[in-house]
Amino acid sequence: MEQNGVRHITVAPYHPSSNGLAEKAVNIFKGGLKHSDGTLESKLMRVLSKYRATPHTSTGETPSKLLMGRELKTPLDNLRPNLNSKVESKQQQQKEHHDKRAVQRTFSVGDLVYARNFGRGDAWLPGLLVAQTGPMSFFVELLQGGLVRKHQDQIRMRFTKDSATPGLLQLQETQLPLPEIRDALIVPDFS
Repeated sequence: MEQNGVRHITVAPYHPSSNGLAEKAVNIFKGGLKHSDGTLESKLMRVLSKYRATPHTSTGETPSKLLMGRELKTPLDNLRPNLNSKVESKQQQQKEHHDKRAVQRTFSVGDLVYARNFGRGDAWLPGLLVAQTGPMSFFVELLQGGLVRKHQDQIRMRFTKDSATPGLLQLQETQLPLPEIRDALIVPDFS
């Protein structure tokens, strides 16, 4: 595989979305075969033809264009010749809608975390994040012992009493941008 420029990377167990492109390709292929009529050979040809004529989101090009330098003609081209601009604007709307609610989680090596447990016992196990193995994959050393690989969706921050800041309200002057706001605040003294 290395001679062909392929680097094998393993992903976190019980997290198929870590290998989302492969999972999606399998689902597309299975769905295409399931919803096609005819013999297995005709189903396979129809599914592959549709796949080769569909643009990929990562490249923006169809596999046929990348391989042969031209687009394949499909029955849809005869019905509606100019759908590209409509599809692109719809994809942009979907991206904007997704980005409104998407939360960027950041973890650092040394963080106290809870790791999702798919076995028996507690659903979340306390641990320490010891290494980052990819953009969203980490090694967590569990307090009960053991080292597990987890996707960031399978990790939650863990706070201890020692890590909480003492006092209800602690304001520093650098946190208040304008003097008129700082003078208007009444900060109770809890000491």
